Amino acid sequence: MTIGTPCSSHQMLGYSLIFFSAVILSNCENRGQQALPEPHPTTSAQTRQLRTYDAFWDRIKEKYLYGDNTDFDWDLLRHQTRRKVEVGMTDSEFDNLMRSTVDAFPANTITYRTRSERIDEDLGNTLSYEGIGAYIAFEKEPEPHVVLLSVIAGSPAEEAGLRSHESIYSVDDLPVTIDEGMKVVERVRGPEGSVVTLDVQNPDGSRRRLNVTRGRVTASDTLRWEVLDMSNTGLILVPIAATGRLSAMIIDALQGLEKEGIDSLIIDMRIAHSTASWPLVEMLSLFIDGQIGSMHFREGTQSLIVSGRDVLHSQQIPLALLVGADTQGAS
Repeated sequence: MTIGTPCSSHQMLGYSLIFFSAVILSNCENRGQQALPEPHPTTSAQTRQLRTYDAFWDRIKEKYLYGDNTDFDWDLLRHQTRRKVEVGMTDSEFDNLMRSTVDAFPANTITYRTRSERIDEDLGNTLSYEGIGAYIAFEKEPEPHVVLLSVIAGSPAEEAGLRSHESIYSVDDLPVTIDEGMKVVERVRGPEGSVVTLDVQNPDGSRRRLNVTRGRVTASDTLRWEVLDMSNTGLILVPIAATGRLSAMIIDALQGLEKEGIDSLIIDMRIAHSTASWPLVEMLSLFIDGQIGSMHFREGTQSLIVSGRDVLHSQQIPLALLVGADTQGAS
């Protein structure tokens, strides 16, 4: 899917910095003495790059929490690398420079994405591909395997009997390895109509071999709920791309769970990714009231205060929230 003309855009520390250069083109004949409008000047690559670079450093200075863990001079690094941008470079060279700048900081404390990468990730929940249809997480212990965090409804995985919380230890008789990690997904995917053999372990420890016929899958997911057998506990699975409607969807799930007479509730957010409209406080208000903690920024600490609202006894029910390595942002 092609969307317009690429512009520079970068996201870091959970913020997206987007700079657009709009050009209007018109194929018209010059009839008589009619004057054509002068084209608007476009923004040069160097101007866009410098603007992005300065915004990057300004945001780090304001929001970065791990300053005490860096072993270099921030001002010197910023000055040295900015001079390279001033000399002039291609967009590809600029992206490489930004990545090397990010590498100077402690691992996994800053994220840098080009515009195309941001679009690919943000639209990832609606991309069509050939595979089995499941969201996974990689685990190293007790032996390398992947966990099925969510199985897409109507997918080949669901039709073959795969369920959330099961684990895959080998693909086509080749074990999942630590070096491979999440790249194992490349072996699970394959042409529509082909068959992949999986070594699957249930949560109770029993294993089985399962053949799954791959198909064309639209990588989308919705909030789902169920009552766990024997425990009388409700389970709400937050989808990978929850939006501002999340609270309303949770209320719908609570209505269904209330009819089942549950005694406790689990909200599973292990695959949840934040969007700009992710309603953190609105969701928390269903289950708690008052000051529940703090949000920390470089410039200080802000109290997180929630005005609770009891919906179907949501303020009284025992609650567990599940998060993991794949939970991102406000989630």
